[in-house]
Amino acid sequence: MTTEHGMVLARTLVEESPAAAQKFFDPLADIFLESAMLRVDDFDITLSGRILAAFGYGPDDLSRLGDAVKKPGTMVLKLPNVSATVPQVMQAIKDLRAQGFELPDYNDAKEKYDGLVGSIVNPVLRQGNSERFPHASIKAYTQKHPHAMGTWSPDSKTRVVHMDGGDFKSSEQSVTMDAAKTLHIEFIDGDKNVTRLKTGIKTTPGSIIDAAFMNRTALREFYDNQFAAADRDGIMPSIHLKATMMTKTDGEFLGDAIQSYYADLFETFGDELKAAGVEPKNGMNALRDSIKTLPAETQGLIHDEIARIETERADLPVIDPATGKKNLDDGSMIIDISMANLVRWAEMSGQDIGQLMTYKYGIPQELFNYTIDTHHTSHYAVGKLFADARPRL
Repeated sequence: MTTEHGMVLARTLVEESPAAAQKFFDPLADIFLESAMLRVDDFDITLSGRILAAFGYGPDDLSRLGDAVKKPGTMVLKLPNVSATVPQVMQAIKDLRAQGFELPDYNDAKEKYDGLVGSIVNPVLRQGNSERFPHASIKAYTQKHPHAMGTWSPDSKTRVVHMDGGDFKSSEQSVTMDAAKTLHIEFIDGDKNVTRLKTGIKTTPGSIIDAAFMNRTALREFYDNQFAAADRDGIMPSIHLKATMMTKTDGEFLGDAIQSYYADLFETFGDELKAAGVEPKNGMNALRDSIKTLPAETQGLIHDEIARIETERADLPVIDPATGKKNLDDGSMIIDISMANLVRWAEMSGQDIGQLMTYKYGIPQELFNYTIDTHHTSHYAVGKLFADARPRL
């Protein structure tokens, strides 16, 4: 991008898997940058960096980049994919406090912290730079050297399931505006009570307004049926969402999945969990943290009930062997990464090398069955999933 110092390469500091990839790329990039005598400035858009900026402990690098991408002298080489869930924010607060930063509790500054969750980075950096495609040489190399794929047995019980109705796809409606208007979003409950959720949405002639809703009763019925089928068939259910980005929807979907799988827990200890401030949408790890405020005896009974349910029901996959984190522990497993890896393994579990696992891939929204297939190029594992597995659905 162009600054008062001339052309500058903005290197974004990120976390998790993008940061690991960057560590491998940086030494090679440094060789070229040194020869080009190009100035490199680091911009911290990590979750911790954005928290510190929000409370005055550092510069707001995300806003600086947001201003830069609107200028014609800026070219985006690679958009960082950064998002966060509420549990990740709470963990970041804990980690930053341990480093000496005086930050308020999540609940004491909820509005400010909530401004940092979800897919906050992407919309800012994509302003005016929305094209996303690989360089021709990279695409050609990847097509010539595709990802290694596991071998799928024709007798595999593994399957992909999704809702057949009551989801966003089945309820979606669109309209093209014929004139400039001001719109409102309203929720009408079963008793015809109207709650205005948003107002003052201005449109222009030709604007396309799209709306859809998820029927929560249908979603819960879907979960109940699929978990019961997994119990019956002796296969491992795994839920695939984008809860780190779509926090307003997929976080709730995670919460409903938890209340379905652990239904006995919420029926027996519903009052106690509510008193502890448990929000299922934040995952089972957050539930375990929240109940620490309860009497020790009650905590023990809740842990025993969780253990009983997990023993009697279909096993949940471990998604992080190092920590033992399971599929419903939080919303960090992103569908377009998790599905591809599971398909590549071809039923081989990452938690125990050589142990054969049979999965049920639960994708609540039917829309995602199309989104995954069309938004990734053909050499991705998901293409193989739909070529091999779909006929068996």
